[in-house]
Amino acid sequence: MVESEEEAVPQAKGLIEKTKNQLTDERIQQNLIDLIERIIVYIPPSLTEPIRGLSIEQLENLGEALLNFDSEEDLRQWLEQHN
Repeated sequence: MVESEEEAVPQAKGLIEKTKNQLTDERIQQNLIDLIERIIVYIPPSLTEPIRGLSIEQLENLGEALLNFDSEEDLRQWLEQHN
């Protein structure tokens, strides 16, 4: 429980920042999934869930690797190697 307004402001700012970061991470994940679907056409849920579990650094690496993907199998192999 917050005891004073002086304590409440930093706590609220921290919560806002945490929420903003989470929304940004989710947006990055969804944008990458959309991009993969443009290249591969369809991504089964068995592959989208592991993508949603990747860190931002892993998502960036996947985004770079995506340029060399030709099929769903390429994505599956990358996920197996990086999880």
